[in-house]
Amino acid sequence: DAIAGFDIGVQKHIATTAKARIWYSPIVILQYTHSDKIKFAFRNEVFSDTNGVIVHLTNFPGARTYSASLNMDYHITKYLIWRNEIKFMAS
Repeated sequence: DAIAGFDIGVQKHIATTAKARIWYSPIVILQYTHSDKIKFAFRNEVFSDTNGVIVHLTNFPGARTYSASLNMDYHITKYLIWRNEIKFMAS
């Protein structure tokens, strides 16, 4: 299975008349079903928060974060999943 997504958020302080600040993150997920109980997935995303709404980095204002992860889900029961994940992040 392949999934493409796009997260977006807007923040505005009510007490000020400051302009709204926006962050966004396009994502791509590739999932492989090995069996009823085991699934593997690869996720890749770019997190853009140029205004420091979610991640405020004093030394790197407007930094972009790139992320890739590989995970294995083990379905213990219908409503309980154990996830092992390896994640790489860089800004």
